[in-house]
Amino acid sequence: MPGRQYLAAITLALAASVIAAVTASVPAEASTPAGNLPAATGLSAYVHSGTGYTFTEGDGTYTLHLLDGRVLWLFSDSFLGAVSSDGSRGPSGLLHNQIVVQDSATASAASNFHNIWPNGWGTNAFAATGCAAEWPAAAIQSTLNQVQVVLRCVDSGGSVVRLDLATLTINSGTSGWTVSIDTTNFNSAALVQNPTCYPAAGSAQVEFGQSIMQLFGTTYIYGFQNCDGTGHAYVARVSGNDLSQTGSWQYWDGTSLGWTARSAGGEDGVAAMQSGGTPLIHAGGEYSVVYDPNRGVYRMITTDIGLGPNIDEYTATADPSGPWTFAGSIDNTATDGVAGREPADDPGSPCTLTTYGAKEQPAFETNGDIVFTYNVNVPPSCPAAASEAAWEANVTNYDPRFMYG
Repeated sequence: MPGRQYLAAITLALAASVIAAVTASVPAEASTPAGNLPAATGLSAYVHSGTGYTFTEGDGTYTLHLLDGRVLWLFSDSFLGAVSSDGSRGPSGLLHNQIVVQDSATASAASNFHNIWPNGWGTNAFAATGCAAEWPAAAIQSTLNQVQVVLRCVDSGGSVVRLDLATLTINSGTSGWTVSIDTTNFNSAALVQNPTCYPAAGSAQVEFGQSIMQLFGTTYIYGFQNCDGTGHAYVARVSGNDLSQTGSWQYWDGTSLGWTARSAGGEDGVAAMQSGGTPLIHAGGEYSVVYDPNRGVYRMITTDIGLGPNIDEYTATADPSGPWTFAGSIDNTATDGVAGREPADDPGSPCTLTTYGAKEQPAFETNGDIVFTYNVNVPPSCPAAASEAAWEANVTNYDPRFMYG
């Protein structure tokens, strides 16, 4: 059913981050809604201007500030359609990935947003064999005319079975974009099998690509591991801006030297990043890491509990690998009036809204503000018909929320 498969996967991944003791001592406070943010007002205007062939709703919400000033938006499970003045949307097609480009980070009119269709109109832009769905994750600009996007190839149960690398060739307009997908080489480096889980017994795979940070000539690729009851955060790095140079990847291994090259078996010794002297076990299946030059810190934003209301901030000063310090819960989506509420314009719904996938959006930050988004949906336990009703009743029941931290 549309949207539910992705949310089921997010539930499995994010629910692994439940270790409440870390955050219990610092109560979350609501951040400020960023409804006046040009990106938020512009995207909303675009959603409501559609004629049936433009983006209306989606989750994931990864953005990339291109070198030419435009902003690339990548959505995971998402819809096309036409939205009525009351916010409702009739039945329409689901895409597992969708691309929108914004003319600039401060552009705020509907006409400044454009759907992009690589390889031809209406194509499922990121799709390769062996996937029930292929969801985009973080991206980087590798050259002036190319963007690399990490893709999560999942089976019919929503489990990640492969990580692919899409190379998106862009141009100054909105047509003629193309995409090619590497389904072999990238996966060999980005999907690391059977590292040790902590504190749980057993093991699980690490999936690199939840967040990507380009800094001082090095690209850092952050990963996530779903262990029994915990969600761990990892990091690898490569010199330059090309993720496809997988033979040159290095993995953070937790030793005094810090990094081991893939050529020396680095993936075999990959270690979870540290917080308070133990592995950082609070990361969600979607999270972000950015460098804040104004504060001189690396900052991680993540949903604290899989489908819970608290959004957490971690900071590090020594290195992009940490060690990380818990800086507090910067938002509570229930206090925002979202999590736990009845879906908008859907009276009598048996479901309530839930939130997940919080991450920072540095493309839209000015004057020292922290801008972040989180996804909105109904939980996997919501009956299929009720889920459809909520998505169609009002686009705010599925579209991301923008906040100032």
